[in-house]
Amino acid sequence: AYVDRFNTELKLLGANKIKVELVKSKALKGTVLHKLQLKDANTNVSVESILSEGERRIISLAAFLADVTHNPIISPFIFDDPISSLDQSFEERVVMRLAELAKDRQVIIFTHRLSLLSLIDAAVKTMKDKASEHGLPAPIIANTETLRKLGNDAGIVAKLSLRDAKPAKAISRITGEFLPQLKKHFENGDADLY
Repeated sequence: AYVDRFNTELKLLGANKIKVELVKSKALKGTVLHKLQLKDANTNVSVESILSEGERRIISLAAFLADVTHNPIISPFIFDDPISSLDQSFEERVVMRLAELAKDRQVIIFTHRLSLLSLIDAAVKTMKDKASEHGLPAPIIANTETLRKLGNDAGIVAKLSLRDAKPAKAISRITGEFLPQLKKHFENGDADLY
């Protein structure tokens, strides 16, 4: 069943043309273990020596999803930059797959790549448009939070999102709105608001 789910995930991620397969390697205390090998390989060449970093990443993601998506406990997924090392086609397929997963569970994605945010926005819009054609509500909603580092403190939620602003407008807003607020909090000694 796991191998079937793995093959399905490879297909959903657009990676079914990568010539790998999962085979049972051994059983340990009632748990079947699998190994990854090249399909139809005549030699014992390791998968790691043949596949690119992006191919290894997409296969790892397929294996992970095959392992956890069948679990009846619906827990959130947390990904840290899931598309790094992937080409554009794989990036798009991964984002669409994660958007599909978000229909049933919370999906949290950390990234520093604005291109990933754009892909997520496009996937959410596509799903919303398809649902709207059938008179249905949007199946998922994306919320974007910007985290910043201030001194030694990391993970501070930034209330000011400049990601979509033009540079001149963003700079004007920073200097005219954001910096004066920071200066006021600093002068008042209000470290939490600062």
